[in-house]
Amino acid sequence: MTDGNLPYQLNRLPYNVFEMDFTIPYEEVLKTYQAIIQEKAVALTQAIPNLSQPAETLITQTYSWPNIYNLIISKLIPPAYQAALKTENIKPIMLPKIIPIKIATNEPWLIKVTSCETPQFDLGDYMGKVKQMKVEKNLTGTIFDNKVKGQFINEAMGILVSSTNIDIPPMLLAQQIDRLVELEVYKQQQMRLTFDQYLKSINKNFEQFRYELIPAATNLLKMELIMIKIAKDQKLVEEPPEPSYPPDPNQPPPKDPVALQQERQQKVIEFLVSL
Repeated sequence: MTDGNLPYQLNRLPYNVFEMDFTIPYEEVLKTYQAIIQEKAVALTQAIPNLSQPAETLITQTYSWPNIYNLIISKLIPPAYQAALKTENIKPIMLPKIIPIKIATNEPWLIKVTSCETPQFDLGDYMGKVKQMKVEKNLTGTIFDNKVKGQFINEAMGILVSSTNIDIPPMLLAQQIDRLVELEVYKQQQMRLTFDQYLKSINKNFEQFRYELIPAATNLLKMELIMIKIAKDQKLVEEPPEPSYPPDPNQPPPKDPVALQQERQQKVIEFLVSL
């Protein structure tokens, strides 16, 4: 098995997008394939002690070559990707897309990994803008109950979103649109409707529906990116350490991403209210 280091070519693209083209030597492919077969054979033998055939034969029949390539890629690419991120000092904002470019017998494999970093942008005098809004809305010195706090945050984030220019990576926007689609699908399922039935009821096709989600997805991403930047600049949240490969047993388990997002959001809200 690889120690995590595979040859790669880094390509930087617009919108903070990057590609890493990894080359897996065929010898490494074969070695990993054999290790996977052995690992699954041991597990099968433990689960079913009295097999009619050797475990490796049964596993080989189930995981025929080269249809096992997804398992091989999942073994080799994640540690190689993390090692490359550390070497290049890249901090991606989203999970990578892994695309096999060349899978062939007796030849090196070529795997493309694509992701993006956090867009760089300037918030300007955002604290001054929020303070000015508080004066204009007569909110200075106000004790914020939940209703007033909600109105304040909507106003404050509205000002920051509308006055901040962020070049959002298209792949990040597409991911956010996918999430909104999934939420709508779930919502309609709760109402006992298929998504096709819902689209028919609003006279839209899937492409139209996705296209009309662009403004909402853009604003949600801008809000999230602004909160991430404020939290980082003001040191409001302790960000999790970068994962290490092989895993460091002394490193605490990573924070749940949803819990981290909620903590960051709450800290930023408290900070803006305090201005």
